[in-house]
Amino acid sequence: MEDNYQSGLQAKDNGNYADAIKLFSQAIKSGMQKEDVFFQRAYCCSMIHKYELAVRDLDILIQKTENYLYYYNRGLNYLKLNFLEKSIADFSKSISLNPDYESSFYNRSLVYFRMNDFLQCIEDCNTTINLNQKHSRAFYKRGQAKIKAGDRADALRDLNQCLLIQPDFSDALKERAVLLVESGNSEAAITDLNEALKYNPNDISSKEKIRVLQESSTSFHSEEKDSINPAFAFHIRGLAKISVGDYEGALEDYNKAIRIDPKNSQFYYYRSLAKYGRSDQAGALDDRKGAFEDQEKALKLNPEDSKAILYKAIIEANIRKNSDFVIPSNQKKLPWIEYYGVCTPAETLSGDFFFIYSDELNPNSISVTIGDVQGKGAKSTMFMSIALQLLDETRKKISQPETILKQINDILVDKTGGLNRRAKNKSLFITAAYASIENNSKCKLHYSIAGHTTPIILRNGDFIPEANLLIEEKMSLNVIKDFPFTAKSFALESGDLLIFYSDGMIEQSNSETNKSFGMDGLKSLILKNCDKPLDQLYQSLIVAIKQFSNKKLPEDDITFVGIRLK
Repeated sequence: MEDNYQSGLQAKDNGNYADAIKLFSQAIKSGMQKEDVFFQRAYCCSMIHKYELAVRDLDILIQKTENYLYYYNRGLNYLKLNFLEKSIADFSKSISLNPDYESSFYNRSLVYFRMNDFLQCIEDCNTTINLNQKHSRAFYKRGQAKIKAGDRADALRDLNQCLLIQPDFSDALKERAVLLVESGNSEAAITDLNEALKYNPNDISSKEKIRVLQESSTSFHSEEKDSINPAFAFHIRGLAKISVGDYEGALEDYNKAIRIDPKNSQFYYYRSLAKYGRSDQAGALDDRKGAFEDQEKALKLNPEDSKAILYKAIIEANIRKNSDFVIPSNQKKLPWIEYYGVCTPAETLSGDFFFIYSDELNPNSISVTIGDVQGKGAKSTMFMSIALQLLDETRKKISQPETILKQINDILVDKTGGLNRRAKNKSLFITAAYASIENNSKCKLHYSIAGHTTPIILRNGDFIPEANLLIEEKMSLNVIKDFPFTAKSFALESGDLLIFYSDGMIEQSNSETNKSFGMDGLKSLILKNCDKPLDQLYQSLIVAIKQFSNKKLPEDDITFVGIRLK
């Protein structure tokens, strides 16, 4: 058993975490009970994102010994699992056992920030800084919290101090650039963004912000300038201001753009984002209502804009503050098929997306997209709207699902840098599936998947084996360019029930046991309710999942697209 333990330590040091887990498990199975073997296995599980398994080992350790590091590490894993209350409790316990351990205070500040408790976040950052005057990240996080709390002058001082300690902290440079743009100092903002690029030369978003800010500063010496399209120029500058969080300034620019060109749907769409962003900063319900009204105007001008359709529903969900509110797609019955799509967000802003496109010129064809942007909340929703806009544009030119995903992926990587960005600055990735269903002489499903869950097909009371539907490539969108996405075709039959879903549906965990709902739970429920109309089938699923988890809201966005062939 000692040999397995020592070999496990060596594998861990070499970064072979999966091998290390196997070796530590063999040592434990052979009878080794020393605490470090459980601690090391928990660490390796966490490194490969098996946070629930890490928590299980740390539970064992805490039952043996009340060690502040055990509580601290379990708190980190709970944070990764988004169990925020449990994470707070563990960091607090770690602090009670060792009040001089700065990392417990700092990481608890991150949880408070995620919970929008900015005053508590600031307090924990204060303690962290008292324990370590050179903790650059505590100054950075305190600055972020002060921005959220409305104290921008103090926030700027914290960011300045952070950058004195760590001049190569590109996130802090970009955050300070936001404040400088808000104060009207675009030249200093460009300096900070250029400095950030020295340390992260693949940061495409910073390059784009610099370009737009430079264009803005040279194009607006006069609003009457004849050499540019003034409405489009206000649009460009408005986008730049949204990108750095200057929602007030963006509103001014989009108001001017709309006065010049009141028939442009995109101006209303992006003014809506600016209004919603301002409401997120100030909590103003009137701004959210105004954002909703702008989405309605955008859709009147362009009824087929899928990102506006979805974003309008998300804003409505936020206005209603209703935990049972869902984001529905149009439920439709055609002579040969019926379909229904819906999303239950974990927060009022969802990172999941879906859309069902029916072809008016070809009533025997539909296409479906479903995706899951990394994370939740406003940032994921913004990124989701970009993905849907790209889908809208691409599907009108290309019909093959695998080519659609490849083109969208290449555009995203070009714009954000994808995997090439440094770890702390990684752009969001997206899992997605795109499918077409055509009912010609025979009904055929043709689909491609980018890291997303494999669809389910129920036929005559039995599930088609996953192996028959699986596409081996697991690569998500916005990771590496030129990835060769592939497609699969599958013959459908009358009566088939086809379901696309996001992983939030199977990864909901029970608050007491931490066990996941899982595929077995999902398939069992589908079998019990498969004869119901699609909307009622979904209701049965979501009720059962909430009962299983003992939570009012899901831990992750849950998205479902059901299709039944007649």
